[in-house]
Order: sequence, then structure tokens, then C-alpha cells
Amino acid sequence: MEQRNKKFQLSIRTAVMAGFMFSSLLVAVVAITTQYYVNKNLAESTLNTRYQQTLANIRDYLESIDTRAFHEINELKQLPRLIDNPQISDETRQLLVAVMQRNPLFQSVYLGHQNGEVEQLINLQASPTLRQQLRAEEADRWLLIKVINQGEQQQRRLEYYDRNFTLRHVWQHQSNIDISQQSWFSAANTDEAVKTQSYLLAEASTPAQSYSIKLPESETVLAISTELSSLSTMLKNRDAGSATEIYFYPQTGSVIASNQAEEALTSLPAAPRLELSNEQLSLIRDNPVLRVTSETDWPPLNFSNNGVPSGYAVDMLNYISRMTGLEMHFVTGASWQELATKFVDGELEIMQPVFYSEFRNFMGEVTIPFVDVPYGVITTSDLPVNHISELNGKTIAIPQGWSLTERLQAEFPDINIIEVETVREVFSAVISGQVDAGMDTAITLQYIAAQQHADEITVHQGVDFAPAQLPTGLHFMVNRQRAGLADILNRSLENLSDNHHQALVDKWFNSIDKNRNLQALHIERFQNNALPVSDDVQSLPLNNQSYFVYHQAVAINDAENHYLTIISPQKTVMDAVWSKTKNAMLVAGLMLLLLLPVSWWFVSVILDALKKTQHNIDHLQQRRFTAVETQASHLLEFNDLSRKLNDLAIATQLYQQSHHYWTDSLVKSVARAIDAKSAYPTRHCALVPELTMLLADKAAESTDPAFTDFQLANEIQRRELSLAAWLHSFGKITTPEYLVDKRTKLEMLYNRIHEIRMRFEVLWRDAEIDFLQQSMQQPENREMYEEALKVKQLQLEDDFAFVAQCNIGTEFMDQNANERLKRLAKKTWERHFDDQLGLSPVELDQQRASTHSLPATEQLLADKAEHIIPRNAKATADAIAGKNNLNQPEHGFNHGELYNLTIESGTLTMEERFRINEHILTTIKMLESLPYVDELSNIPRYATTHLETINGSGYPRGLTAAELSVPERIIMLANVFEALTAADRPYKKGKTLSVAIFILHQLVEQELMDRDVFELFLTSGVYKQYAERFMASEQIDEVDISKYLREEDRYI
Repeated sequence: MEQRNKKFQLSIRTAVMAGFMFSSLLVAVVAITTQYYVNKNLAESTLNTRYQQTLANIRDYLESIDTRAFHEINELKQLPRLIDNPQISDETRQLLVAVMQRNPLFQSVYLGHQNGEVEQLINLQASPTLRQQLRAEEADRWLLIKVINQGEQQQRRLEYYDRNFTLRHVWQHQSNIDISQQSWFSAANTDEAVKTQSYLLAEASTPAQSYSIKLPESETVLAISTELSSLSTMLKNRDAGSATEIYFYPQTGSVIASNQAEEALTSLPAAPRLELSNEQLSLIRDNPVLRVTSETDWPPLNFSNNGVPSGYAVDMLNYISRMTGLEMHFVTGASWQELATKFVDGELEIMQPVFYSEFRNFMGEVTIPFVDVPYGVITTSDLPVNHISELNGKTIAIPQGWSLTERLQAEFPDINIIEVETVREVFSAVISGQVDAGMDTAITLQYIAAQQHADEITVHQGVDFAPAQLPTGLHFMVNRQRAGLADILNRSLENLSDNHHQALVDKWFNSIDKNRNLQALHIERFQNNALPVSDDVQSLPLNNQSYFVYHQAVAINDAENHYLTIISPQKTVMDAVWSKTKNAMLVAGLMLLLLLPVSWWFVSVILDALKKTQHNIDHLQQRRFTAVETQASHLLEFNDLSRKLNDLAIATQLYQQSHHYWTDSLVKSVARAIDAKSAYPTRHCALVPELTMLLADKAAESTDPAFTDFQLANEIQRRELSLAAWLHSFGKITTPEYLVDKRTKLEMLYNRIHEIRMRFEVLWRDAEIDFLQQSMQQPENREMYEEALKVKQLQLEDDFAFVAQCNIGTEFMDQNANERLKRLAKKTWERHFDDQLGLSPVELDQQRASTHSLPATEQLLADKAEHIIPRNAKATADAIAGKNNLNQPEHGFNHGELYNLTIESGTLTMEERFRINEHILTTIKMLESLPYVDELSNIPRYATTHLETINGSGYPRGLTAAELSVPERIIMLANVFEALTAADRPYKKGKTLSVAIFILHQLVEQELMDRDVFELFLTSGVYKQYAERFMASEQIDEVDISKYLREEDRYI
């Protein structure tokens, strides 16, 4: 490393001065000579003359087409056959075919009737792309389109014929074409033919125009549609330069001709042969027509092109139709909710295209996916969006009706999601600034952006939506009333080869070329008179580049204005100008080229060293010591600083590691000491952290919404939670041992049952003495007295056994047992010795009501005044100040014998239980008094909430579910489960695994324990892991966890 640093070096001062000296040379200004302006003006003049000549050629071309079209339509309108029977009959069809064969540019001839019906005969050879656009096969020569009325619905029927006019196949779908609103029909009259734009041929993207006339003595309109694609060929042959773009279009849009190379339409391969079973063929024969939904504006997947269903999904259905013989009738125009209602009612067979969801699979039968469409995001900013969480705190627009909206809102609650009606409104909202971003499928966003918003919108693809799992496959949803139909569709989809799928992708997805798309240049700006019509070349900025633009109107007896727009990059045009002035700029250019890299290098040396040093400082601040590296630099000062930063990182890391080790060891030592404090050492303080971390790891991995915000992203967070678990019983260091280990009700520092037994011994001997005295006084009654003695002694034995059993505390004390104890307590015995002898001063002070007269009569079971120990005043003040939820008893302790024996359950009195629970207050005081670094600041809270409950009845704070975090809920469960299964407690046996889980479930049902953590404890298998590691083998039994889970979680 030292050898690498001994390079040519200099001080920062020298580097800055050298950079300044060299950068000052860049101030030189190179003047552009007058010759430049002369050459520039000459180039613009030549360009203007060339563009005007192009305009003249277009006018001549269009005039020739108009002449032929007007001539043919005027001839046709006089044919008696058409006048008498204005329909495309067999005889009329022959005449129309002859007209189109004479005029190859005639695309179609059609008849429009007043009832809205239309007949259109199309020459499929009118243009190279027409056949593919109209879904015609190679053997198809003619296409007859009929728009007919069937009841209240309009149907569009496409009949494909070969060159001999033999019908080959038919495709029919629902339509909503209103010819009365189309200019070729509404503007037609009987006096003369009118020229309009063609609208009827919606599938064809090739430019066409119509010439229409109303037949004499009839309301039928005859029209001829002409093909203008050859105009593009003429423009391409113009010597305008490869960078020059020429566009000829009407005022309403749709480009008629251009010199730009068009993206060739992908030729879809023929549908493969499909083998179906006899049952499936019978199903198709019985129900050959399928009613299918169709989106109106979801390009390029499924959209309506002037009323005609189009897109990837429609072509996929066409393949299915050709393979199976099923006829697809598309239904459009209704909302998704209306279509869904019809689907459920059996009025529709297929809804498409849909993303998979459990609800939709229940609603209908979902096929296998036919295409995968990832999601994308649009913004007006060029800054990349790699993960959806980068939009936290922002507003995003999504089309209305998305099934994924609720899932996104659940996974990313910090994103404000609003719904708009269509995907195009998503673009409008983003561009207007109403929202920060929009979301849809990436291909749809790319398609619409390329059409309309190329220089306003950035489409972000490959956005990561983790942890949300959003479906990207599109399916067909089949009505379950049509049994077997989904299998036919799946067979058809599986029958398509990779070549078929790739052809569809090439046609609809790969054909989007943003850079060469006409709309990307925003020609609509010219149509809105943003650019004045001029016969001179103008300079305009387009797509952040400067262009020479020629924009002129073309008026040739048209019903609407046409425009010629020619654009050429100024850079391309001015290359010749710059070449003539290059010599004058050569010297200055060479100076700039020499000075630029040298100055760049000097400045880069400083900037590079500064950035590396800053990165190292950032690593130190973030305590990522291993990321700090020694950086080699040409600057001496930065070399020294880098080495010192590296040494500092190593030293600080070692100190932090030793400090962490010492702190952790101290905490664990204290915890183990608390466990070992009892005469019956337990492992509670050590096992709770083990279970806590097992469960916390599973919670961090879980995708359940309850744990979405919980993470253990690094060792710092793990250490914080682990230390909190180790410290959860920290306050027990002040809890008396005999309380923790109290095995019987009368136990204090010893078991006071021995005192009670001695009193029974006294009563026994008193009974014997009474017997002997009575026998001596009345010998004749000795047998009677002896029998009475036996009865009394048997009663004493039974009474003492009852008291001893009550002392154990394993059984619930009912009212009868308490009444019997109270009766026994009233029995008396004689004390002949002073009960204040041998007592300490403190004990003497407690015997306030004691008598000194002897002998004294004592009760068999006594609750004396000296048995009551008052509460510590300091502890009482701390509890009140802490506003805890511990329900403090009146006294500190009550050692009364009868009071203790009548404990309903267990061995602890209310005062003793409070004293044990009071350890949590001590824990709070001890932990909150300690200083913490930021990453460990949650320890006091985590370590002192394990005795809280979900319903707010816990202690010490009485927190509710909304106030308890996931780590706190985890420690709550770990604390209870370890206590239930611990086999090292003197006062109880450890529960079996099944019993412990049953008790936990009861606590969950009583809203004392968190249900989500409990179910994670079961479904993740943590209960088994813990049992196998820390529980005795005889405690481990089988557990049926399904009966403890909520219904929706039972099949996880």
C-alpha cells in the first residue's frame, strides 16, 4: 500500500492553482465570421426551394387521383343495376370488381343505407399491409364487410372470399358504427360527388380517402375509398436527405404519407391444427357462438379502433376461433361492473383480459395465462423509479376498477392512491400535476406515451413492487355455466407455438417505436395553428432539438384542409455551413481540446479525493467501520487523512465491540444471577430471550399484514430486542426469595404448618389429660370417656389433615372449605409462656395488642395485628407517581394464618402477588435511569411491557393493543409460554406442550394475548423448535394447531 501511495504528488494548493490557471484559458471567445452567416442564408434558401417543389409534386399526384375517382363514381351512379337494387349483389359485385381492378389505388367500394346498414367490398391487394391489418389469410382475395341490424343490436360481419369468390371464413362481432355521423355519408348528395376522409375501414392504418355520392331516386350513398400509400413511395424517392422528415396529413390527424420508413406489420403465422375430443367437438357444435367482452381503451392489449375490437387479446381469440371453429361476438361499450353482472347472469361466456385473483377464480373459471405484462410507472421527471416505495408520501393515479388497488394500498399505506376513469386520464393527471405518478401495465403506458406524450412523460419499467406480489399474467375468464369451455380454450392456448406468441409480441409490443413515431413530434401543434402556415422555412424546437420546419396548406378541392410539414434538423442542414468555416475555428478548437482534458484531470484529482474522504466519514458516522478504506491519492494531505480515518475506524470498532461484549455480558450475568437467586434455580431470564428471538425472526420473514412494518434489518435491531428480553425481569433482584419460591400458603422463611401441627398436638394432649382426669374422678365411666377421647382424637386428625391440605394450595377453595377453616379457627388452646420473650425490637413493635397475662387463651388459627405489615411509603409514592395499573392492596403484607389458608387459588396472598408484580416498577425505574444510544432507546419500553394485555387490563401501564408494538407482543407471549412450560418451579409442575398452547389460546380468546403473534407462533413451527431445544421429552406431545387458528389461516 505504501508503494502505491508514493506516486507523483503535490499539495492541494498547487492542484487548485494549476486548475485555475488552465481553466482561465477557456475564457477565449472564438468569433464566427461573416462567411458563416452568408453560408447559412444560402442553405436556408436552397432548402426552401426544394420544399416548395415537393409541395407542387404532391398537388399534381392528388389531382390525378381525384380525377380518376370522380370519373369512376359518376359512371357507377348511372348504372341501372345500382339504381334499381342498391345492394352488392352477384351482378353488381362483378362491376365493382372490374372498377377496382382497373384502378389499383381504389381500396374499396361501399354502399350506405339510411337504416345504418353498410356493405363494403374491399380489394385486399390495394396495399401491401392491408391483408394483415384485416386478418386476411394468404388465399383471401376479397373481403365483404356488412354492417347489419339484428334487433336492437348492430353486428359487423366480415366475409372473406378467394379470387373465385368462394366464401372461405366469416368473423362477426358486435358493432356500434353510426354512419350518419360520418362525413362520407352525411355530406353525400345527388348532384355531385364529394370528397371526404374514410372512416369505415377501422382496422386499416394505411391512409385512404373517400368519394361519395347519393344514388338518384334513393337514399343510398355510393362511395369509393382510395389508397394513398403510394404517395409515401413518391416522397421517399425525393432527394431530401436521410435526416429530413416529410409528412402529409389532413387537419384531423392521421398521416396520409411520409418519407419515413414505416415499421412493417408483423405477419401472423397461420393458426396450427388442433386435435379436440369428440365431446369437445360436440360442445362446440351445440354452442358455436361466444359472447366476449372487449375493452375500449386499453392499448395495445385490448381496445376499440373506431368500434372494432383490436389488440393482443383479440388476436389471441382470433387464433382460438380459427383452431376451434368458435365464433367470437364481442360486446363493448358497457362498464366493467355492468359486464360483470351480465357475466354472472350467464349473458356472457368470456370476460377478458383479466389478471388472476381468488375472487375472479371464484367468479368464473380462469384459463392459463396467455401473456405476461409487467407493471410500470409514469412521471414527468427523468429520475429513475426503481422501487414503488420511492413514491411514499406521493400521490399516484390508477385506472378505476383495478383489482390490485386494495392490495397496493395495504402493502404501501404511505402512497396516496386515487382512481381515475381511464388510463388516458392517468396521463392527463400526471401531466397537469394533479398527481405525482401514474401506474398501469408497462406496455400500455409505453404505447400511449409513444402516441401522445413522448416529450412530456417518462415511462419507468422494471419497477420493483416487493413485498407485494402482483400478478402479471393475463387470462380469459370463462363462465362456469359453460362447462368444458375453459378446457377447450386452455388446449388452444397450449397448442400455439413459441413462434405464434413471438409474432403477437412483435406485432403489438415490439412495434412501438417512440423515436420514429409521428406523434412523438407533436404534429398536432401544427394542426392547432400553433405554427402559422407559411411558404418559407421556419425554425422551431422539437423534442429539445432545433429543426427547420416547412408548414404549408394543400387545397385541392378537399372537404377539409391538408397540410405538408417537412422537418430537417438544423444540425444536419448546417453541417455544410460549418465545414466552410472550420478552418477559421481550427486553432481555437485545438486549444479547447488540449486545455479541457488537462484541467478536467486536475480538478478530478481533488474531487475524487474529497468524495472518497467524505464516503469514509459517512461510514464512520453510520458506524459501518468495515466499509472505511484507505484510499490512494495523488494529494499528500488526503493520503494522510485517509490513513488516519482508517485507523480511527479500526480503533472505534474494537472499542465498540468490547463495549458491546462487556454490556451484554453484564446484562446476562445479572439475569442469570436473578435466575440463580432462588433455592430452586430457574432459567426463565435466559429462556425468554431464546424464544423471543426465535419468534422475532419468523415475524421479520412473515408476509402477513400484521408484521409488514416489523423488521430485523440488522444486528443492531436484533441486539436491542435481545437485551430487552434479557432485562424483562431485572426488577426481581429486589423481590424476596421466599415469595418467589413460596410453595405453601403458610410458608414464609419456613413453613408455619409446623406451628399449626404443634397446636393440634397440644389439643391432643389436652384431650388425653381431660380423659385421665375424668377417669380418675369417675372410674365407673372410664369406657365412655375413652370412647369420647377416640372420637375427639379422630376429629383432630381429620381437622389437621384438612388444614394441611388447604396449606398446599393445589385446589380451589370454595365457600364450604372457608367456613370450615373459620370454625376450626375458633377453637382455642392455652399458652403458658410469654410470647414476647426472645423477640427483636422490630418484632416487639409489631405486637401492639399483645397481652401479658398468663395463661393466655389463643385461637387455633389466628389472624393477629402483628401479622399485618404496612406498605413501604416510598414504594407507595412511586406507584402513584407512575400511574400504574397494579391495583395496590391496603397493606404491605398480611401473614395471618387464617387469611393465608383461605387463599382461593395458589399459595400467594393479594399482598404477596402485588409485591412480586411490583418488580416491574423496579425494572422501569432502573432501566429508565440508564443512558442509551439511539439504537437501544427502545429497551426500557420493550423490557417492561410483558405483563400488559391486549384489552388494557394488564400492568403496570394498562396499555391497549393499539399501544403495543410487535416486539412487545412477542416478549409477552415468550414470558407466558416459558412460565407455563418451566419444569423447575418449586410450586408447580411444567405444563405439557399441548396444555400450554391451550392455555395461551384461552388468553388470546380473553384478549389478554395477541392473536397474530400466537398464530405465527404456531404456523411458523417456533413452538416445536423451542420444545425440542428446551423442554423435557415427557412434556412434548402432539398438538393440533388447526383448532387454534382463525378460519382463513387454517390452510396456510
